[in-house]
Amino acid sequence: MAKSNEYDIRLAVVKSLMEIGIDRGSIRIEIPLDTASSGGRADILVLTHLLTCIELKSGKDKYDHTGINKQLSQYHRPFDGTVLIVDDVHRKEIVNKKDERITSWSNNWGPVNIGYNHAEGKLTNTISDWGLQHYIAKDGWRTSVIDVCSLLWVSEIREQFGWKRSKQEFIRHMRENARLCDVRPKVIAALRSRPLNLWEKKFWNTYDGIKEPDAQLECELNSNTEGK
Repeated sequence: MAKSNEYDIRLAVVKSLMEIGIDRGSIRIEIPLDTASSGGRADILVLTHLLTCIELKSGKDKYDHTGINKQLSQYHRPFDGTVLIVDDVHRKEIVNKKDERITSWSNNWGPVNIGYNHAEGKLTNTISDWGLQHYIAKDGWRTSVIDVCSLLWVSEIREQFGWKRSKQEFIRHMRENARLCDVRPKVIAALRSRPLNLWEKKFWNTYDGIKEPDAQLECELNSNTEGK
């Protein structure tokens, strides 16, 4: 049986989000956690009144419990919640682990219980089962103003905050003076208006049935995918 790839599982999630009224502008793909992407990227970032990261593991991805926990821990600070969605081909690997949280399909924020069935091309739970409930840990909630601000480009910092100095100085200033409830709406507004990146162009081209994406886009996308 063919295994799902990144596009397959992403498509199922995006369709589910759009079915509950999330518009395209609120669904961002491969968003860096910092300017240089050195901190990693969010597979899908959903922008409502909060920031929700969705981590995807397709059938072709290697499932590594320790690696996933480490990866998810990166999302504690810049996002309000994280959802892990895993192809059902990995379910056997997960339930064989002697870890109650993994057996019940939980991530570091709380129970998510989301699988993806490639044969049917859909999630194994309805969107209402998880929606955008933002599984916030009762203890250990560590969303940070600094890391939320780090999501922004310099041009976005200038536009949203009127800041005219460097990003490093901005981060230091926000560390001492900002509240998350004041910063979050501006960060969300900036991310909504940010131009599509290469991965997003590739995804939406395919989604819209554009059969032959621009060759230069393909070349740039392949070069930027190396070492993800």
